Amino acid sequence: MLPEFFEFQLPTRIVFQNGAAGLLADELGKLSRKRPFVITDRPLREAGVVERVLGRLAGSGVEVAGVYDETPRDSDVLAVERGAELARAAGADSLVALGGGSVMDTAKAMNVLLGAGGKLLDHQGVNVIPGPLWPLVSIPTTAGTGSEVSRFAVIKDNESHQKVTFVSPHLPSATALLDPELTVSMPPRLTAATGMDALTHAVEACFSAGGTPMTDAIGFLAMRMLAENVVRAVQEGSDLGVRGRMVVAATMAGAAFSNAGVCCVHAMAHALGGLHGVPHGVANAILLPLGARFNLPTCPGKTDLYAEALGVSGAGTPEAKVERIVARIRQLVVDCGIPPRLRDWHVPEADLPAVAQAAMCDGSMFYNPREAAEEDLLGLLREAY
Repeated sequence: MLPEFFEFQLPTRIVFQNGAAGLLADELGKLSRKRPFVITDRPLREAGVVERVLGRLAGSGVEVAGVYDETPRDSDVLAVERGAELARAAGADSLVALGGGSVMDTAKAMNVLLGAGGKLLDHQGVNVIPGPLWPLVSIPTTAGTGSEVSRFAVIKDNESHQKVTFVSPHLPSATALLDPELTVSMPPRLTAATGMDALTHAVEACFSAGGTPMTDAIGFLAMRMLAENVVRAVQEGSDLGVRGRMVVAATMAGAAFSNAGVCCVHAMAHALGGLHGVPHGVANAILLPLGARFNLPTCPGKTDLYAEALGVSGAGTPEAKVERIVARIRQLVVDCGIPPRLRDWHVPEADLPAVAQAAMCDGSMFYNPREAAEEDLLGLLREAY
């Protein structure tokens, strides 16, 4: 059924091509910018990826104002503030994010400070950012977060140790350059975690209370592409075809969840990341089968679509179909080599109530299709333990 009202926005220009990073100068020119500030991380710089991409700017008339490579694995307020100070002092006129989700979220949060001013945490929440920000070009080096197109940024508050969410139509990149060649060097563990993060985006977008026919159309196709390719990407990382399908599907999943929202799996994953440093994609992978079992009964008209997208179509009761879907997701987690229990990631069992409490305060719970109490989330966390 059609909702009585919905909006769908995808303001980002998306360019896909092997070697697309080489188009950076052209894309900055289309934005009338010549002095970008580049946000990345140290591993990418040490691996030579940053120099390889920026080296293609020689003779283009683009002058890099500076490079910030201090992005932590989980971006935090201090890293964002430091980066914004450097970009402002360098006289930059735009931002380029070269990296994974933490890098892109750092760039987006820096942009809040550069474009809107004030303190970063003053802008947390939904639609608090007052107006347009600097042009941002994102070049993802992972296939997972979809941050290159999403209107979300998630940043850790150093004082509370909780993850804070920023949501605004002003946050998405002006341009996203999808270059499979940059993802080939991802190690299997990172490929697995980011790939399962993308799958979680697609799955949750499709049963989100904020979903629409447009987000379903994108989300279910992304789900199919991710389910068919994530294990191959882990095992056959040099296959550019597989890598290309993963990076496109991850961006599609990002577009779907950016418009539909994510649900309880992400709420718990944010809490686990903030309180215990569990990598975001890993937390999503562990919790996704349980979140699917919890929420899918509230979306009976979509069960067959999920089964088809995940490759487990067949006859049976609705309950049997849900269990096949859950088993398929669990098998993907195992085949990707992700340890499937929270105890494997050194989360103390005694802290699970605090995780559930923090998750209930996460904005993702607003989109959960089934009403959930703190006790429900605690039950899922204990089952995941």
